Amino acid sequence: MKEEAFLRRRFSLCPPSSTPQKVDPRKLSRNLLFGGENELYPLSPGKDTEPNGPLPPRDEGPPTPGSATKGPPAEYRLYNGSDKECVSPTAKVTKKEALKAQKENYRQEKKRATKQLFSALTDPSVVIMADSLKIRGTLKSWTKLWCVLKPGVLLIYKTPKVGQWVGTVLLHCCELIERPSKKDGFCFKLFHPLDQSVWAVKGPKGESVGSITQPLPSSYLIFRAASESDGR
Repeated sequence: MKEEAFLRRRFSLCPPSSTPQKVDPRKLSRNLLFGGENELYPLSPGKDTEPNGPLPPRDEGPPTPGSATKGPPAEYRLYNGSDKECVSPTAKVTKKEALKAQKENYRQEKKRATKQLFSALTDPSVVIMADSLKIRGTLKSWTKLWCVLKPGVLLIYKTPKVGQWVGTVLLHCCELIERPSKKDGFCFKLFHPLDQSVWAVKGPKGESVGSITQPLPSSYLIFRAASESDGR
């Protein structure tokens, strides 16, 4: 009896041969996350660590022929200008021919307008009226000159017989206003509103220098007709 009690006491003091191992729930969830099935990776105290072994690389699949020859990104292509719109040589030739035709039409239209104006200036039949008028010069003295009115211009000659050209007044840039005067006759003034020259550079036959008379103003002319009826 004493031996049995001694043995029971001895066995009760001895630790059990095996105790069940407690499983940390954090280790279990991490092992499940990284694909662990039967093995639990140890964790360092107070810190979650990665598994001892390196993580398996992602399965990206074998490289394809298209991926090996993949071009640079869009930003790089735009910076280098490789995505610029290509213009075919045929389109360039067509555009060049159209521009050439436009220039030729411009030159022809310019020549036509110049020829039409010179024809009106030199044609003796294209005359609205012609008469002698007194014109006041810059020295405020009057001189009598022969004036020929044509469409858009007023030709001034020294005499009607000789036909010595003095100057050509461009009427499209002039304003006409009646001017009061103490003397008999009708007085009127042709002037440029912006105080610019009213004279043409060349004469009806290409003259560059007119006949010598008393100096005439550049931005206006004051005329006097013999009678009011002639002036109007």
